[in-house]
Amino acid sequence: MLTVHFDTQDIARLQLILSSIPGNSKKIQRQLQRELIKSAKKIIPPEASKVYWIKQARVRKAITTSGMNVILRGTRQNLADFHVSPSRPGKRRKNGLKAAVMRRGGMKAIRHGFLIHGRGSGKILAMVRTGKGRTDYEPLTSPAIPQMMENEEVQSAVTERLKQSAIDSLHILAGRLLAGR
Repeated sequence: MLTVHFDTQDIARLQLILSSIPGNSKKIQRQLQRELIKSAKKIIPPEASKVYWIKQARVRKAITTSGMNVILRGTRQNLADFHVSPSRPGKRRKNGLKAAVMRRGGMKAIRHGFLIHGRGSGKILAMVRTGKGRTDYEPLTSPAIPQMMENEEVQSAVTERLKQSAIDSLHILAGRLLAGR
């Protein structure tokens, strides 16, 4: 769960701005909450793709809103959706497949790993052989998108950018209200 905490200096700045606007602080708080939800949907995908080898579009699809909450939903992703080598099926390697989920740390060799075209969809999937039979293989999966957001690096980056976005939005909203718009 991602929770944004403001320190005392941030709260003092917010109270100073809100105190200059008599009677409209509730209105600004509601507008600020809406702005934060919009900005969270824009901030989370790029921050996640800075830490993980995941496309921003996949993270964007996993984000939904419900009232004043941002909800991340998703199941485990196939490893082929991340950084794999070889990138196409058919190219066999002596030591199998290499893959990386996080950007730092490099690629790890997966023994008996290979790529196939999925049945019906034609999507490329990463698999690992589990036995000697023709169909003895199972998919290689990575963490789900909500699990990725629990990473300390992602959370700290998102909370810092959300704090800055909140302060910027508050200045804009207060300026609009004082100007009579």
